[in-house]
Amino acid sequence: ERNAVLRFMRSDDQKRALLSRLLAQALCAKELNIEFDQVSIRRTRGRKPFCGNLRTKKSNFNFNVSHEGDLVVIASESKCLVGVDVCSALQLVQRRTETNFLDELAKSFRHSFSSLEWRTIASAPDDTSRFQIFRTLWAAKEAFVKARGDGLLFDL
Repeated sequence: ERNAVLRFMRSDDQKRALLSRLLAQALCAKELNIEFDQVSIRRTRGRKPFCGNLRTKKSNFNFNVSHEGDLVVIASESKCLVGVDVCSALQLVQRRTETNFLDELAKSFRHSFSSLEWRTIASAPDDTSRFQIFRTLWAAKEAFVKARGDGLLFDL
């Protein structure tokens, strides 16, 4: 996990990544009644984290984490799959710098959205609104994929 945290280039991102891992470890310790230092966080092939030392009583327990901007979020569930993605409003403003940003999004994400979703994005009154709709749809899709544990291996 140390190497995964250090892969982030900015120290703020490293701190958020570290915090998300500590939250996951604390959550597993509390919910599964395991000593904090005994918790083993592993990952699926799609990189979804899970507790490697589950007890049979809560064998369906799963969690997911996300971090962006100043936000770190964790969600857990014992009865169904959970996925979470967070979108920082500040990041929305900082990342939207292209003048023809809708064209840029369409090039990069053309296969990730349905024609109805593209029409919804395009119908917003201005670039800021279009970008907010895009990010909301993208976050929902990413949370779904993260819940499945497929990561980017699953076609949106």
